[in-house]
Amino acid sequence: LLAYGLPIVLLILPWLVRNWLASGNPIWPLASAVFGGSYSSVANPASYLLGSAPPIGLASLGTAWDFLIASLTQPPILVDRVLQVVSLGPLLLPLLPALLLAKWRAGLRWFVYLTVAYWLIFALFLSRTSARYLITMLLFSAILSAGAVVSLTSRHRLLQALFAGLLGITLTLLVLENALGTGDYLPTAFAISATAERQYVATYMEDDSLIQYIAANTPLTATIYVWDSQPRGYYLPRRYIYARLVPLYSDFGDTNAPRWRARLGELGINYILYHPRIPLTHGLPVGYDPYADAAKQFIAQYFGPPLFQSGSYTLYPLR
Repeated sequence: LLAYGLPIVLLILPWLVRNWLASGNPIWPLASAVFGGSYSSVANPASYLLGSAPPIGLASLGTAWDFLIASLTQPPILVDRVLQVVSLGPLLLPLLPALLLAKWRAGLRWFVYLTVAYWLIFALFLSRTSARYLITMLLFSAILSAGAVVSLTSRHRLLQALFAGLLGITLTLLVLENALGTGDYLPTAFAISATAERQYVATYMEDDSLIQYIAANTPLTATIYVWDSQPRGYYLPRRYIYARLVPLYSDFGDTNAPRWRARLGELGINYILYHPRIPLTHGLPVGYDPYADAAKQFIAQYFGPPLFQSGSYTLYPLR
């Protein structure tokens, strides 16, 4: 235990120390009720600010199924002015029925049990918090599909040729698709040209000019409240708190606007980088935001006139 555990502890120790020095909580933002932490809410409990997961029930099975279908059929979306493929893709999943014709050896049988068990855990528990855990389920399913293909093709030469051809065509198309999409990235990924990198950032990062404005026009001591935005931590040249999607940092959703404003003052925040989003809450219609009224009240009362706007990104002073 010591031989395996000590290297793991040594590996994560620097991050625990960093968290402790920065926030007073070595595992921040977790367990703030035990360790505290500089960004933890002082006015409201986590369940009030973040909401509680829906109760466990058969309805969770339907939600999990919806997540599965959505992950396979999600159309491309525009991210940083580039159309990105975000679906996980049905490359091997349609071949799962081939398991019915495969030879169920002991290893395959136990892997099926493991996959079904994980699916139930995801459906009843993990789907209540996040769809990201579905990725593991899809990996299990892809391995099972591949096992079914191997089992069938090892017994039938015609199927062997058929699947080899289909797989070859599919992989070729995927390689070509990725290769054609690397043209804009190569000069920046390999640092071939600083000018090309600058041009790429200016072209495809909608908030680039806003970040340049922040660097040139805000004091070095400024602290920015990043609200509904993508956290450009590697570009944002000032201290910031990415708060809107993790309301504990700032008491977001507190219907007492002055108390919310006082909390931001405690954190030293004097600017807000605002970027709208489409809320997605488990069990609620897409676009419904339970904190919308509190947000509107706060914006009207404490946002100053906009300082700079770049696309859908806007920088405001905090009154």
